[in-house]
Amino acid sequence: MFVYLDAEKNSFNLFSLGSKPTAIRNLNTLSNLDFDYNGYDLKVPLSDSDFDKDVTVLAIDFEDKPSFDVRRMSLPIDRYTILNMQDINKLIPLLVQRTYFGDNLLQFVINEDGSQIHEDYEFKSEQSKDWIKKHAEVFHNANKGIDKNHYAGYSALSPDKQTLYLFVEGKPTGPIALKGIKNAISRIRIVGDGFMINHKIYNKLYWSDRPGIIYIDVPADRLDEHMTVIAVLLDKPIELHKEEVKAIESNL
Repeated sequence: MFVYLDAEKNSFNLFSLGSKPTAIRNLNTLSNLDFDYNGYDLKVPLSDSDFDKDVTVLAIDFEDKPSFDVRRMSLPIDRYTILNMQDINKLIPLLVQRTYFGDNLLQFVINEDGSQIHEDYEFKSEQSKDWIKKHAEVFHNANKGIDKNHYAGYSALSPDKQTLYLFVEGKPTGPIALKGIKNAISRIRIVGDGFMINHKIYNKLYWSDRPGIIYIDVPADRLDEHMTVIAVLLDKPIELHKEEVKAIESNL
């Protein structure tokens, strides 16, 4: 299996993997990589020297065809599991993944500005607590995100579906892309920072109803060391372009 990485990050994680890899190779550096596999989740630690300036390619080798247990992603997780995690690098990916699938574990635990946390809940890690408070506007009531055909990473939507939150891992090697967004964009900012970001739209044909591709260039000096969250404010509740595939009635 080949994995393409377009951002520099501390590790690559693959969840709900039912097959143990025999080896993981970096095709850019032609080196074998260490990995940790616990029977269902794979973690591959990475360093700066592992990355290509454009795209890094990992080859994951298996004895047989790999299997995935997607049911594990939908299994309920007690929010105390999140609160008791000491390792922020495990907590954030799990929290973000569950939020993307519509299971916001911190809903109603923290208020919108992060100034209040429900008295029944306590974070074991101050570092994790600080990151969550910084991004409280997302987690206090975020809903399920958009399909990965539109954004390659995890995402979430505000209750009114007019703000799209994009989770950005590591340090992107170029602009992040949004596809199939029919809305006009009012503004884009970094959550917890307030810094405004410009965007450009390419491949929009005036005669077509297909939206162009939105490119957002996130300044490297504004990236969060654990995970950055981008808020895209839309002109109205989000509308996504869906391709309609029709049967061929004639090939003449």
